[in-house]
Amino acid sequence: MFHAPLVSSIVLTDMRGQIINAGTWPSISTLDLSYMVKQTIGTNIQSIETVSAVKRTIFHSGMEAIQFYMFKENQPLTENMVEQAAEVVQIFMNLWGQNYEAVNTQELVKAILNDESVKMRRLGAVLHIDVGNISNVWFVHVEEPTLQAIVMRQLKEEMTSHFNVLLVELFEQTIAVFMDEGKTNEGFDTIAFEVSKKLQQEGICHTIVQYLGMGTTSDVQAAYSKMKEYFEQAKFLYPKQRMFTQLHFQFVAECEKRIAEGEKSIHQALGPLQPLIKQPELLDTLAVFLLDAQSHYAKAGKLLYVHMNTIKYRIKRINELVHYSVTKLPESLTYYRAIAIWRLLKNTEKR
Repeated sequence: MFHAPLVSSIVLTDMRGQIINAGTWPSISTLDLSYMVKQTIGTNIQSIETVSAVKRTIFHSGMEAIQFYMFKENQPLTENMVEQAAEVVQIFMNLWGQNYEAVNTQELVKAILNDESVKMRRLGAVLHIDVGNISNVWFVHVEEPTLQAIVMRQLKEEMTSHFNVLLVELFEQTIAVFMDEGKTNEGFDTIAFEVSKKLQQEGICHTIVQYLGMGTTSDVQAAYSKMKEYFEQAKFLYPKQRMFTQLHFQFVAECEKRIAEGEKSIHQALGPLQPLIKQPELLDTLAVFLLDAQSHYAKAGKLLYVHMNTIKYRIKRINELVHYSVTKLPESLTYYRAIAIWRLLKNTEKR
């Protein structure tokens, strides 16, 4: 790449400093490009040991796209040489019509989610991304597709400082975010909450699905498949929820399996609710209280547009009718599952 007349080594990185492509000159050079990239600071030509080095930003559509590095061993770089080389890269960036980084990382994300191990590791090596350290993934859904690019950019900006390895790409209309264990003490829930809060403030309707502690890419692929299969049911079961975990989808899958087993299984699952069947107001209250308000009286009242004391009265009445406390373990587990199946059946009838 640019062997003559510039006779210099060229490196292209993403905005996080991860190498996208590189070409050394001379070809037998043993120059440690990763080391040189880390040592090169600012846009002015500098000397690093026996190497003349410089960094420039390449733009696309008015936004920072990639970083361009140029290294010349044993001889100084000149501003004219740097401008020539950077101009060529900028021209190609304009002609490509899209971010060069995205083309490659999209393929890497596709390989991970398709569980293509060989391709994944090859692309990871080319991109200098340690896929072996990726153990956590978010699947971010944006209701308005035209806002996906904005959300992806915000995710990169918000999360780069938290992780050593971060991939944010679009896959089948879902934004996939791959992360390592992170380099800060902030938990994933805290980061997700802050990201979600900012998106809400901008009026962007979204959901974040967290799959944490994935052992292999096969686990990631299986997680994506389960999420994709049960996403609509999960949204129906938890209409107020913006953040989900793998346990939500595991629970939805178990409920759907119970429904699929037929009338006898459904009848048994709904048995605990029989005393409430002819009182739809109490059933709706129980569903909102357990599924949407996480057993918080005030939150349930807000969602149902009634006073908190009204919710307390209705829950007390429910307890009297079913002869158990729906707010205490282990009884609450039985009623949580029953009311979830009841709500999913309402969606099944619509479908």
